[in-house]
Amino acid sequence: MHGNVKENTIACYTKYGQISDHNQIDREVLHLEVPDAIRVSESVIPFEEVSCFENFMVTVGGSIINAEISKHHLIKYYELCRSQNSFLHEHILEPLNSNLVAGVISETVNLSDVIRAGKITTSECDFLTWDKTLQASEILDMNVGFLRARLDKLASLASKSKLNREAILARDQAVKDLITLEAKFLRAKEVINRLHLEIETLNTSSENLEAMFKEVAKAPW
Repeated sequence: MHGNVKENTIACYTKYGQISDHNQIDREVLHLEVPDAIRVSESVIPFEEVSCFENFMVTVGGSIINAEISKHHLIKYYELCRSQNSFLHEHILEPLNSNLVAGVISETVNLSDVIRAGKITTSECDFLTWDKTLQASEILDMNVGFLRARLDKLASLASKSKLNREAILARDQAVKDLITLEAKFLRAKEVINRLHLEIETLNTSSENLEAMFKEVAKAPW
């Protein structure tokens, strides 16, 4: 009897922790043979122990949900987690179903791509929309603070750039207005000088004209 128990009890170590019976071994084999299925994790591996993408397991409520996230998003999410040296969803509120968590993760990845591809001309409205989306994830305790910080810095730089562009446009318009005013001033000055000369000329001959006028007026019939 004791011999049979000994025969049926096998202890081994896997990436999910120590397994000490056939049922657990069968589950472990199932995990390895069916990578695209939602699996039950025996233990959550701290991110510090995740050495590569192949070891990266997104666990929610004891279930590995890698299969619910596209390969592209999963790779990008791994890179984000690695940048922070932690699972970004580690403290996400419970109980949230795996579909919702997978959606939050995918949306986080999408926004990280959008942020990295941002342009200095991006509108303030877009920045606000992206931040509200990240804020919603943060309310669920998704670690997206570093993304919001980056977004806030970019929004600030974009705002300064917009103000700078507007100031340049206003200055250029003022320069154009000044050139127009200067041209008008020069034309007005020319007119003034011409009229001044005419007035001086008329003033110089006015006495002669008056004498001639009187002479003509008093001339005998």
